[in-house]
Amino acid sequence: MAQPIHMKISRPLMKPIAKMTHFLTFSLGSDTYGIDILKIKEIKNFPDVVTPIAHSPAHISGITHLDDVIVPIIDLCIYYHIEKENTSNPMMILLCLENKLIGLSVNSVFDIIGLTADQIKSAPDFCTIVNNIYINGVGISNNNIILLLDVDKLLFSKDLQLMDASFNSFLTSEKVSP
Repeated sequence: MAQPIHMKISRPLMKPIAKMTHFLTFSLGSDTYGIDILKIKEIKNFPDVVTPIAHSPAHISGITHLDDVIVPIIDLCIYYHIEKENTSNPMMILLCLENKLIGLSVNSVFDIIGLTADQIKSAPDFCTIVNNIYINGVGISNNNIILLLDVDKLLFSKDLQLMDASFNSFLTSEKVSP
């Protein structure tokens, strides 16, 4: 009876596939920012009609009506004190956070990129000159720097709570009939 042949087959070691996080990249001024795509509901052209909300912070552009929902809009250039570039096609990124729909006004939208953990560095401490508490990290892709926003921190900021108060006050005043 023939003996079974035992062979050891050597295979080259394969590198494990690195887990990637995907970010939508966009511009504010001359810088590139990114938001985790899992937080994004939709990308739209900036609406033609935005209604300002009285007594709201300057970076709250106002509200707009999209698909039977009233959406507050935050202008990130004003919020981050970045000079707004004149673009022919400003965009709005719609976020769905804690069952709230929020619009972010940006100069333009670029692309979706995937970054591995090795490509994401800790956010530097810029002192108090730059408001970087909403920057989660810095992504490096093809020698380009992408500032990664932490939109969850933005949601729980005092500014957004102020916006909610202004927004609710606006809705209440609109329901009152003369």
